[in-house]
Amino acid sequence: MSVGLAFSGGGISAAIGAACAWNAIVDIYHSIGSTNSLNLTISTVSGGSIGYGLWANANNKIHFPTYRRNITLEELLEQHIPESSTVKPSFYDYMNDLEQANKKWCDSEKDGKISVGEFANKIRRLPFAKLFSRHGKRSNGRRQSHWWTSFIERIFDIVCVDSILSGEIPWISSFAFLDETSLSKTNPDQGTLMPSSSKPFHHVFVDMLSGSSYIAPLKHHPRQSTSVTEALSYTSAFWAAPLVTAHTIPYNLFSNLLLRANSSTSYLVEPTISNKVILDGGVIDTTGLVGLLQQQTEHIIAFYNNNAQISKIRSPIAYLFGVDATTDSMNSLLGPSLSQVFPSELYPNVIANLTNPKVGMAHLRGINVLPNQMGVEPYVIKNLVIFSNGKNDNFILEERIMSELSPSWPDRYLFSPPQLDANALCMFNDWKVRSHREDLDPILGL
Repeated sequence: MSVGLAFSGGGISAAIGAACAWNAIVDIYHSIGSTNSLNLTISTVSGGSIGYGLWANANNKIHFPTYRRNITLEELLEQHIPESSTVKPSFYDYMNDLEQANKKWCDSEKDGKISVGEFANKIRRLPFAKLFSRHGKRSNGRRQSHWWTSFIERIFDIVCVDSILSGEIPWISSFAFLDETSLSKTNPDQGTLMPSSSKPFHHVFVDMLSGSSYIAPLKHHPRQSTSVTEALSYTSAFWAAPLVTAHTIPYNLFSNLLLRANSSTSYLVEPTISNKVILDGGVIDTTGLVGLLQQQTEHIIAFYNNNAQISKIRSPIAYLFGVDATTDSMNSLLGPSLSQVFPSELYPNVIANLTNPKVGMAHLRGINVLPNQMGVEPYVIKNLVIFSNGKNDNFILEERIMSELSPSWPDRYLFSPPQLDANALCMFNDWKVRSHREDLDPILGL
């Protein structure tokens, strides 16, 4: 028996969703966090990678609000443990020296936790910090390389993580290489990077435990070690595809910000690396399912926490069923013919359930997996459970809380959700797990 959990991309909201869903699973199915009796593999993309990585490294520093129907607005806004907080960094500290500000908090509250909402608030301040204030080696000994890698490190700094590790459970993440010379930027404002074949794209998977990487479908001959920090920065580069698809003037102005093939990744795309750009793994597969399908995982539970309304951006799900749908530059770009892994006739019922606010979940059994150019071979999935990112009428909180949530909740934020939204989003993903035990218990061992 093999079991896979897929945590999708979708920015900080996907990170919150992944961390809180996984926290609920570990809380309910206790042995999962300490043993791997289920032959479990975690597959993540972009924000989902950051979320699972945060839990693996800092679950003892973050308070994950669990679902209680009678929780009050005051409780949700003051989720901080312990209540007697000591030194908290000011906004001035963040603007002048983010590292020192976080060090003060970490040193002063070694046994304390911050809520998911407080964590999200701190991330909202990060873009205003001096990300380029140091050169060479950072004060804690880590080398500052690309600006986005440094940004990812600072997210983990918030919860006092100096060295980002993979944890003990098998974990795969993915990113994409794009050959810019193979594309014509037609209709750039629509984010269309639709190739006629998969040639311009290389789908790269990283075994986070060992650091070995490979390009699908050439799964054999893994070479070179990629650090967890590097892998997280590669898989989460959500901003890269919109820049690549931009008109010539903004592209020429900002193309130096892109992550490009370098000495630690060149082995993947030899012999020519000069035109290879690293993109968020979501441009090929937003869901995180493909990595598990390559391993022919028998039972899969997918948490789709994309930062886009599923009723409007359906491509990440639709393409897997060979169905055309609207996309954008931060989501699946290969199109339905190259991405398809499931029979098309299953799609109408799946999308109907995922977009139905009274359901919000699809459970398929005995699905024939179809081969595709990205390394997936035919087999049969015994169970595929997909949780939607959309609002659910069955998720009930105090009326005051629901009225105070932003219109963007739970699936469309410009960057990081505000504190109340983040705590409610955490409870929403906790609720998904706890309210669907009938579907999950047979898969996860109870």
